[in-house]
Amino acid sequence: MNIFIIITVLTSSFFMISSARADGDISVSNAWVRQVPPGVTVTAAYMTILNSGDTGDKLLGISTDASKSVELHESVVDDEGVVRMNMLQELTIPPGSEVALKPGEMHLMLIDIMDPMEHHEKVTFVLEFKKAGSIEVEAAVGGPGSHDDGKTRHHMH
Repeated sequence: MNIFIIITVLTSSFFMISSARADGDISVSNAWVRQVPPGVTVTAAYMTILNSGDTGDKLLGISTDASKSVELHESVVDDEGVVRMNMLQELTIPPGSEVALKPGEMHLMLIDIMDPMEHHEKVTFVLEFKKAGSIEVEAAVGGPGSHDDGKTRHHMH
């Protein structure tokens, strides 16, 4: 067999294996963390997660150095009009869609904040997806619009 053919076959196999992974299919934008007064030990974070791929993925875990723990919550209104937060173990991101974490709905709860967070300070999160793996996201501290240009830095690990 010609060496050129062997290299072509090996290279083609490598790219077929690479493209089967979900690399690049998940992206995150508009990430921000609600600023809270000094002494408050919990806050919430919000973002939009986009799956541009052909297969679904699942958010399985979240971590940050800004708090002792992070939980994925969903706010629901019961039959009596009382709003409650339910903790979610995972979040499915369907193919070709986006899921918004926003105030009054799904959000990340930062519990036992380590240090007071200043306006426009950056908080780094690592989101763990079943297929896409780890994605690092920077979120600005503030209120809606605190993400300035609407873009957040994120990359695969």
